[in-house]
Amino acid sequence: MLTSKILVAVALCVILCVSMTALHAAPPYEDKRDRFSFAQLYLSADVGRYQPKISGSDARSVDIPSVTIGGLHYWGHADFYVRFAPRNADAKLHDGTRFTPGTETGFHFYPKPLTDGSVRPYFGFGFYFPAFSRVPNTRDKIRRLHFPLHFGATYMRHPYLMSLDLASAPGDVPLQNGTGRLESPTISLRIKRAWDVSLSARRHAKGDLPRGVYPYIGIGPSSAWLTRTSNNSNAPDIRENPTVLPEVSAGLNIKGGGGQGVRNIVNLSLRPQKIKTDDGNYKNRSISLEAMRSFGDYHGFVPFAGLSVSQNALSFKGRDERITRPGIVFGWDILPDHGTNFMLRTTLRYYNKIAMRDGTQFPNFEFNFIQAVWQFGSG
Repeated sequence: MLTSKILVAVALCVILCVSMTALHAAPPYEDKRDRFSFAQLYLSADVGRYQPKISGSDARSVDIPSVTIGGLHYWGHADFYVRFAPRNADAKLHDGTRFTPGTETGFHFYPKPLTDGSVRPYFGFGFYFPAFSRVPNTRDKIRRLHFPLHFGATYMRHPYLMSLDLASAPGDVPLQNGTGRLESPTISLRIKRAWDVSLSARRHAKGDLPRGVYPYIGIGPSSAWLTRTSNNSNAPDIRENPTVLPEVSAGLNIKGGGGQGVRNIVNLSLRPQKIKTDDGNYKNRSISLEAMRSFGDYHGFVPFAGLSVSQNALSFKGRDERITRPGIVFGWDILPDHGTNFMLRTTLRYYNKIAMRDGTQFPNFEFNFIQAVWQFGSG
């Protein structure tokens, strides 16, 4: 049986392979402000210099690598990204306590758009969960949600970009053996490779979809968080322990009247969640039926929103329960040509409470940063 980590890796590889195939068929890069150059996908190899410390000791500078997958939108004005640190990318401090930066999701804004041969400053913000081990030599970690402010500059020589980034440091993290914190801002160097995955559609644009029902399938990496505190004192609080999981979906795009960009969407989504703690493993095999409607079209940026009903198979410490919860779902498609058979989708979901009868709570907020979606009957 495939594990969640393998499925996430497969999803990222599929997205990258599809993007490279599109790049091979695309014309040379064109710096035009049209729907076919509205967004670009990129991968980035990063290294960040952190200065973690425990109270009573000196800070230690450590360089930690990471990988970023992101998207440039609005013709180089906006950058949405998710940065992953490798599983074993951590720093050992003076007493054996370990520090790891975890996964960060963020947004950068360029007041002047990125263009070929330019250097452009940016500012933005992110959220991530820097972690210190609770005590030495244990898997259990103390995490605190942090919202760093980012400032930096990017040089672009398409298809490559180089960024120097400065991020504010988080506050104190209370530990059993002291207080953990990061001293001074974090400095990162990022080397990016961008793909104009939609430029090939300019040569063969099909325009708006005719009326009809179009099935689709999709796959991509997602993440989940608990946004509230558990009221069960016998279970560890996982509010600040996010999980990365695969998402597989299938559904129908129903095109009626209402103009370009207006569709009704029926979506079925499967997300297996698992969070490891020293006290036990949280598992939730979630399957959701969703009804959404897209509205408008801003140069290939097509937002949608709707309702979700989720069936959750929960498991913790040998106890199994099934619950059904309503929620809301929203997001957007990057769709340069409505007649194409491929698009990139971002989805967010929120459920008020997902919990067992004894109060043990599970993640209730999900963010699928990027999903590759294939639509049938439109190409």
